[in-house]
Amino acid sequence: MHCDACERLVRRSVKKIEGVEAVEVDREENKVTVTGDFKTEKLLKKIKKKTGKRAEILVPEENEEEGKEKNQSLLLKI
Repeated sequence: MHCDACERLVRRSVKKIEGVEAVEVDREENKVTVTGDFKTEKLLKKIKKKTGKRAEILVPEENEEEGKEKNQSLLLKI
């Protein structure tokens, strides 16, 4: 993410996903921290579809039950 518009687009796209409670964007590091109760696969697909940017998980998932986690905090590199 190199500008305010890119940051805004990512933030808005992620906030609209069901179960997302908080989104923190670190534009200098190209990282996004997402907190809430959501499916990680859905999150990655939505980011790719809405922004055209590739996202990858930096912090590994834990305690996954049926593809959904409770109150997780996920760090993504965009």
